[in-house]
Amino acid sequence: LQSAVARLKGITAKPGRDLADALQTTTGECVKVSSSLYDLFKRPAVNAERMQAALARAGEVQPIDDAVLMQVEIEAKYSGYLRRQDDEIARVKRNEDIALATDFDYDSISGLSNELKEKLRNRLPETIAHAARVPGVTPAALSLLMVHAKRTGQPKAEDRDGPSLARRGRRELA
Repeated sequence: LQSAVARLKGITAKPGRDLADALQTTTGECVKVSSSLYDLFKRPAVNAERMQAALARAGEVQPIDDAVLMQVEIEAKYSGYLRRQDDEIARVKRNEDIALATDFDYDSISGLSNELKEKLRNRLPETIAHAARVPGVTPAALSLLMVHAKRTGQPKAEDRDGPSLARRGRRELA
């Protein structure tokens, strides 16, 4: 899969050239700017079947296996979403130690559903990481909690309680 991705990233369709013309014929997509075949997969009209036809039409001598090409298509089409999700996960991990006070006012956070506010009041999560484990808590809800906690000056859990439970546990075992 990775060799196919590298290959498609290395093949560029240039306006007015055979490959760009073949892509326009098979997909209806006009190549106005030089683009890698991988990047062209991000367009809605470009799929594995049409890409394979364009490659054959342009005289590409080494066809790519259909199943592999379909996997590359999926990776290319969803790469932006996956990158954003990875960024969101990294941001949450950086902030997972933010403490939530036992008297944290969930009702004051607009954007949280009433059901979620009730779940959080009942569970009283100690940190953002604990809140993330409450069923129904979305990344958007975690963002709201983090913003609200930072605005109200909530300390990191370690600052409030001393070393984290995981670290305390390791010290006690040592």
